[in-house]
Amino acid sequence: MWLALVMGNSRFHWGLGDRHSLLSCWNTASLSVNEIEKIIPELEQGRIPEQILDGCPLKEEFYSRLFNTLPLWIASVIPEVTPLWTSYSPTHVIELADLPLKGMYPTFGIDRGLAVVGGGVKWGWPVLVIDGGTALTLTGADSDRHLVGGAILPGLGLQTRLLAEHTRTLPQINLSEQLPKRWSLETQEAIASGILYTVLAGLRDFIQNWHNHYPQSPILLTGGDGELLTKVLIQQFPQLYSHLHFDPDLIFLGIRCSMSQKI
Repeated sequence: MWLALVMGNSRFHWGLGDRHSLLSCWNTASLSVNEIEKIIPELEQGRIPEQILDGCPLKEEFYSRLFNTLPLWIASVIPEVTPLWTSYSPTHVIELADLPLKGMYPTFGIDRGLAVVGGGVKWGWPVLVIDGGTALTLTGADSDRHLVGGAILPGLGLQTRLLAEHTRTLPQINLSEQLPKRWSLETQEAIASGILYTVLAGLRDFIQNWHNHYPQSPILLTGGDGELLTKVLIQQFPQLYSHLHFDPDLIFLGIRCSMSQKI
């Protein structure tokens, strides 16, 4: 068995698996320094703490289970927190050098790398991954597993929060899986229209450009807003239906692949 942790910008993402498969993935709130320090002794005793299993579909099965050793694999976009976990053994911190992906640059995000590796291994190369997280990222790799490049912009949730935080009267809204009217006569719907239609137009342009170079490439969506983006993209551009796939587990599939590089 193994436990994997991806420390994202706003949440912790967890995966649990064995030698053959990924058993479960789930998310928790980010853990504080004090919480992490309390969790590590429980891991050392062979237990997965309740704070980690919060939200896990298999919580009841694994909370009462004892493990002889449970390797912890970590990937983080907030490196200052990573050392807190290294007092637990065995801990493996995944670095860019562990990814079977060519052409990466020094500041390339480990989360983006893992997602594109997982996507390519499962769905085939070349591959384009759209990750709808705090940042909305596009990452493409070719049939030689070479990084082609990508783009980064504020995620959907970040855009809605920033409007509310930096204006006097605009509210923060929740985006729906149903597209709003484009020309709205109501403020909340107008915000949804502005954010969604401009993001969708931009994504469509990137996808079209990618398919000009790689016509058979799958387009994979993942991350917290990945499912919403998949649905609204198909509503707006039905011709993309056969190319788009929502896969929430890409980053952990990438971790499984990277394990063989690390061990």
